[in-house]
Amino acid sequence: MLTKSGDVRWLDVRASTFKLSGEPTILVTGLDITARKLWEQDLRAGEERLRTLMEHLTDGVSLIVDERWVYANPGLARLVGCTTEELVGQSPIEILVPHDRPRGLARLQAVVAGESAPRTEFKLLRRDGTVVPILASSQRIELDGRWAILSVVRDLREQRQLEEQLRQAQRLESVGQLAGGVAHNFNNALAAIIGYSELITRELDDTHPVLPDVRKVLAVAEQSASLTRQLMTFSREARVTPTVFSLNEAIQASTALLEPLMGDHIQFQTQLDPALRPVRADRPQLEQVIMNLALNARDAMPTGGTLTLATTDVTVTEEQARLHPDARRGAYSKLSVTDTGMGMARDTLARIFEPFFTTKEQGQGVGLGLSTVHGAVKQSDGFVTVESELGRGTTFDLYLLAYDAGEDQPEVIASAS
Repeated sequence: MLTKSGDVRWLDVRASTFKLSGEPTILVTGLDITARKLWEQDLRAGEERLRTLMEHLTDGVSLIVDERWVYANPGLARLVGCTTEELVGQSPIEILVPHDRPRGLARLQAVVAGESAPRTEFKLLRRDGTVVPILASSQRIELDGRWAILSVVRDLREQRQLEEQLRQAQRLESVGQLAGGVAHNFNNALAAIIGYSELITRELDDTHPVLPDVRKVLAVAEQSASLTRQLMTFSREARVTPTVFSLNEAIQASTALLEPLMGDHIQFQTQLDPALRPVRADRPQLEQVIMNLALNARDAMPTGGTLTLATTDVTVTEEQARLHPDARRGAYSKLSVTDTGMGMARDTLARIFEPFFTTKEQGQGVGLGLSTVHGAVKQSDGFVTVESELGRGTTFDLYLLAYDAGEDQPEVIASAS
C-alpha cells in the first residue's frame, strides 16, 4: 500500500462475512506487517550475501554431521577436484591420503566430543591423484538441535611455494655475501699479481727465456680476474653504469654476435614487441646476460632445436609480486629466452643460480653463467623466473622495470668493487 507521504507499507488483509440487521455484511481488516516484511527482506538479502561469500571463498568451508558432509562450498569442491553434489553425503576422511586418515578421524571424533582442536596440517588426495598440503580447522556448533562440525580447509600450495622461494632467496643471499667477500680479497691479490707481471714484462726483452712464463702468469691472472668479476656481479657488488635504452636494440645487437655461435642445427628467432617501453639498466651487463642464456640454450640442444628471444610489456600486480621474493608491483619489460632442449629436473631448478653449480661435464663450465644472470638482473632492480621440464625445454623470463621519464624511478645502487 502507498501512503499519502509516498511510503510503501505492507498489509495483511483479511475479509469475513456476517449478517448485520439481517443483511449480509463483509468485514475487512488490515494488519500492518511492514516490519515483518522488511525483516524477511533483510534475512533473504543476508542469506544471498552469505551464499555469494561462500561461493567465492578460496578456502573450503563445510558442515559435517555424523561424520558426513551435509554442506560443502565450491571452494572445497575445487580443492578436491569434484562438484559440491559429489561431496555431500561423503565422509571427509576419504579425501585424505591413506596415511593421514586415522589421524584425521581421531581429530574429528575429538571435536565431536567437545574437545578443542588446533589447526592441523594434512595431505589431501585430489580426484586426479594430486597430493595437496592443507591446513584444517574445525569447531563444534549446534545446528537444528544437533551437534555439527564447521570445518575450514586452506590450500597450502602457494604458501609452501613462497616458503621455498624465500629459503632459496636467503640461501642465494648468504652465498652471495660469501662470494662477494672472497672475490674482493682475491681481486686484491690478483691486482698485485697482474701489476707485478706487467712490470716484469716491460723490463724483459723479447728474447729473455723467462718472458713466456711471465706472460702465462699474466694470462691466467687476467682470466681469474674475469671470474671474480662474475662473482661480484652475482653478489651485486659489481660496479654498474645504468642507462636508459631499448631492450629490443640490445637484443638485436647481441643477435649479430649470437647467430654465428648457434650453429646450423639451431633455429634462432626473435619476436620483439615494437611498442616495448625502454628500461634503465647496465646495457653491457645485460648483453652479457643475453649471451649467457643463449649459449646455455645452445648447449641444451646438442641435436638441434629452436631458440626464441621474445619481448613484451607486462604489469606485475601486488598478488603476482607476492609469488617472487625479488618482485614488486609495477610495469616491466619482459625478455623471454626459450629453448626446445633437454630441460631440467625440479632439484636442478632449485640450484641453477648458485655459483659454481653446473650440470655440464668437468672442464666445460665453471657454473657462473646463470649466477651472473641472477645477480645482473637483480642489480638492475628486476627479477628472473624459470620454467622447465625434462624433455620439453626451458624458458627464462627476465623482468626489468620499464622506464618512464615522467615517473619517479627506483635508483639502481652501484656498489664499489
